[in-house]
Amino acid sequence: MISLRHIGLVAALSAITASAVGAQPPEGSSRPYRGLFGGAQPLSSRSQSLDLTLSGFGGWDEPNDVGPQVNPQDTSDRVDIEGPYSGASTTLVYTRPGENLILRGVASGFYGYFPDNESPSYTSSSAALDARSGFDLGRRTRLTLSELVGWSTDYRLGYGSGTPGSDIPLASGSTNFDNSLERAPSLDTQSRIEFSHRLSRKASLTALYNYRYVYYFDTSDDEPLPNGQDHHVGIRYDYRLTQYATFRAGYGYRRSPSRTDDTNEGVFHDVDLGVNYNRTLSFSRRTRLSFNTGSTIVINQAQGEDGSTFGDPQPYIIGGAQLTHELGRTWQAFADYNRSVSFLDGFTSPSLNDRASAGVGGLMGRRTDLSSGVSWSTGSIGLDENNYHAWHASAQVRFALTRGLALFGSYYYYMHEFGASVQLPRGVVSSLDRQGVRVGLTTWVPLWASRGTQ
Repeated sequence: MISLRHIGLVAALSAITASAVGAQPPEGSSRPYRGLFGGAQPLSSRSQSLDLTLSGFGGWDEPNDVGPQVNPQDTSDRVDIEGPYSGASTTLVYTRPGENLILRGVASGFYGYFPDNESPSYTSSSAALDARSGFDLGRRTRLTLSELVGWSTDYRLGYGSGTPGSDIPLASGSTNFDNSLERAPSLDTQSRIEFSHRLSRKASLTALYNYRYVYYFDTSDDEPLPNGQDHHVGIRYDYRLTQYATFRAGYGYRRSPSRTDDTNEGVFHDVDLGVNYNRTLSFSRRTRLSFNTGSTIVINQAQGEDGSTFGDPQPYIIGGAQLTHELGRTWQAFADYNRSVSFLDGFTSPSLNDRASAGVGGLMGRRTDLSSGVSWSTGSIGLDENNYHAWHASAQVRFALTRGLALFGSYYYYMHEFGASVQLPRGVVSSLDRQGVRVGLTTWVPLWASRGTQ
């Protein structure tokens, strides 16, 4: 299930991996400060490691004149961040690659001082741990278990506007604070069990169960942010048509109990029928295309006075595509699109979501790298009309002063707008439009690494 806030926890882990792998230079290239931009080796060949990044910075955050930036009904201690500021951020990353057990963990903190505000201090923190393990039950059978646990101090909408690939790298400090709307500490857990059996050289059968639970520690009695849980059980048949294409047929059942009471719940019937495609294009060895297709039928179930349930089924086409292209020896560009139907955290109606993003990044010299990205999203909360859209853009340049210290400058822009008919969670304003710049110093410190490859 997609989450406008908790995707940030998954995105943080994904961004670490993407930054570490994507930033690596080709063999034979000369680059004296490789460690500063994501580690000396790709994660696939690294041993266990514990890395620390520290940043100090100054900047300017400017909300545009589109209405109140804080919900007037919000009585929390959330700070209306704007104007000049200074601050610091830190990120601690643990990585354990392996074939049977993979562990990734990240903990981050942010402090900003906004002198023009009545309450000048702003703090934010989050942490996540992702564990995955697999066991061979036979020559053709494998059991895979995974668990993701995340904690965050704030409710955010920022990651709903795109994928992790478009975000400013973590090494300069998180810019998520500009999308923080509400002080709402929460715990997010996601558990997954997957059982796969190879029927033949080309065919396989997979069964899975996924459970997600979101718990808010501190909610208002008048406008509580509802706890949520999602169940997903499914079965899928895969048949490899070619080296690059796989036919897929399956069925999934998803149920999301109501976020407000016990009389309503959303039911999703996923008809998983389509093709997965992933290959390097024939006209360019540097270009790779992948896509998948599917569909889902949504039934918004409500309980009648006689105890019966009812709801009108609504079918939707879902899927996604991604295109990546290597530019020269050290640059890469990407574009992707995703369409899905799910419940968004804090909202009590299902939503049809369309997201697209693009970005480019690479080395501008032996000491300098550049990354930039833009993302767009739109949604139909309630599935009746298009009533939500958002943009997010960022760009950053880093210059290595020494092997462990870099100067950076970054720019970010974020906006979202909800229709008048959307019932908003506590602390979320109908429209938000802000931008900012930041300059500072960042350092990457490898605290520990084990010997050998896991």
